[in-house]
Formats: sequence, structure tokens, C-alpha cells
Amino acid sequence: MTQDTVTIGADLVVNRVGYGAMQLTGKQVWGEYPDREGGIELLRAIVDAGVTFIDTADVYGPHTNEILIHDALHPYPEGLVIATKGGFVRGGFDYSTLGAVGNTNYLKQSAHLSARRLGVDQLDLYYLHSGRATDVPFQEQVGTLAELREQGLIKHIGLSNVTLEQFRQAQQIVEIAAVTAHYNVTMRTGQDLFDAAEKTGVVEHVRENLAAESIELTGDELRAITAVAD
Repeated sequence: MTQDTVTIGADLVVNRVGYGAMQLTGKQVWGEYPDREGGIELLRAIVDAGVTFIDTADVYGPHTNEILIHDALHPYPEGLVIATKGGFVRGGFDYSTLGAVGNTNYLKQSAHLSARRLGVDQLDLYYLHSGRATDVPFQEQVGTLAELREQGLIKHIGLSNVTLEQFRQAQQIVEIAAVTAHYNVTMRTGQDLFDAAEKTGVVEHVRENLAAESIELTGDELRAITAVAD
């Protein structure tokens, strides 16, 4: 691994700065992105600019984000890694309809349908989108993804929105290649998770570094953030 790249799961080498595609949806991450052709142009431009890691999820839209990525970039250029997630459900435009499901058959269906929408036989990196589902024990949810990896549908497993305890439980079941959490200059809720991941060689996928925050940074603050990113 060089300073400008990170390695996921020992074999996926990607540039350190990736692209989170969540906002290429409708308002409140619901429905189609209103400027579909513009979204396609943007995705192609970021790949042309050297981005080799794109993050999405089945709940973005739902489904429209994965379809947009497919339509913009498939067949995918060599070296492009697309990570997606499953486990959240959404019943409508209102965020209050967002929930988490851990049912084995639901997670399997979600992974298969994500692969179908993205047009791939194997998902490079598939995250359990949340540790909040209560219908099935967390360990069983991780076991479902481990089974899908054994079957070849998933290459590497990631965890999103989980606690430190859940991360440690998952590591006892299957190799975890990456973790992601909401982490920015005003919210550091994922710090303990990232610290544990770093100690065990798991890639930390930091998302929304400055997203949704109307803040002004001094030159010294910007340099400090740049130093962390480097």
C-alpha cells in the first residue's frame, strides 16, 4: 500500500479518495436523481479523474442509485471497485419509514438483487448496512453474509453503522474487510470503531467528512484536516 492508495481485503487496491454516490438520488435520498444524464456524466467524470472506489447501497432510491451507476459505467473499467450495502428498508419519502431487517432470506435477496442491478456476478465489497436490526440476532446476520461469501456472491464483507462490540463479534465469525461510520469535524461517533479497525488491519471507510454541515474553516483547520487525509 502506498500513501495514495488503500488495500481492501488484501487484494483490492483503490485510491484513497473515493466517491459516495448517495446524493445521486431524489430529495431525501428517495427516487430518481432529477438530472439523470447529468448524474451519468458526473460518474464518468469522476472515474476519468482517477477515482477507483464508488460507494452505494440498495436503499439509496431505493435501487435507483445502483441502476444509475450501472448505466453510467458498465462494463466497468479495470480496477474500479463498487461497494454496496444491504439491510435497510424504506417505506416512503419520510425518513421515519427507514428501518433495518436482518432476516436471512431478505439479506440474501438483497445481495443477489444488488448484483443484478449492478450487472456483476460477484460484489467486490458488500456491507451490512446497519447493526440495528432486531428481528434476527446480529451474529446470524453476519453469518448470512459469510455464507454468501463462501458461495462466491460476495468477495469481501464490510460493516456499516455498527457498534464496537458488534464489530468484535463479527470478527469472530468471518473476516471483515472494511468498516464505515458517520464521522466528520463535528461528529466523531465512529472514533472507537475506527481505532479498533486500524489495530486489526481493517480498512476504515470514513464517510461524510464535511457533509451537511454549514461550517467555515480557518486555514489552520483545513491544513489539519488535509494532514489527517494524507
